[in-house]
Amino acid sequence: MGSTKNTRTTPKPPIAPAQDPPPAVQTAARNPVREARATQKRSTVPSGTASYVARRPFTYDGTELDRDQIFTLTGQPNDEALVRLGYVKEFTGAPIACGECGHAFGSAGALQHHGTLRHRPQEDQRPVMAARQPGESDFDYDRRRDAFERAVVAQEESKAEADEAALEQARPLNWQNTRATREAEL
Repeated sequence: MGSTKNTRTTPKPPIAPAQDPPPAVQTAARNPVREARATQKRSTVPSGTASYVARRPFTYDGTELDRDQIFTLTGQPNDEALVRLGYVKEFTGAPIACGECGHAFGSAGALQHHGTLRHRPQEDQRPVMAARQPGESDFDYDRRRDAFERAVVAQEESKAEADEAALEQARPLNWQNTRATREAEL
């Protein structure tokens, strides 16, 4: 057996040491429009001062939030958009804590949903294809497997779409508050 390692080497160009650009280039590279956008991206929602409740599941600052989970905004760039579009709203009631993980929720139903989703063992409920049939050719088996996988994916997508439609019905987002919509109205 021969080695498949590529033995041809190409000379690499020498790496020049990093140098600071001349002062004239530094001032020319300054872009006031970019700086204005950077300041606009900072959150205008006060962080750490109030509790907010997630109206639908999403990931915030690397943490997966469940429906009606209570959390504090940490000053991320999109905090204002989360409030404006209705993903979160300020929480004013009495929180209910999860006995397993300690996360707080705004309603008993949300706490129960969280417990089912996060703390109860989930059996793999994905359907399993029947074993290869005696006398079944490779071609027929591959064709049956591909059709089965397409059907399973279609079923999963259909369920995800139904869940999203139910969520949109129960907790609609404020799509009329997007930047594009507001700019179009001007």
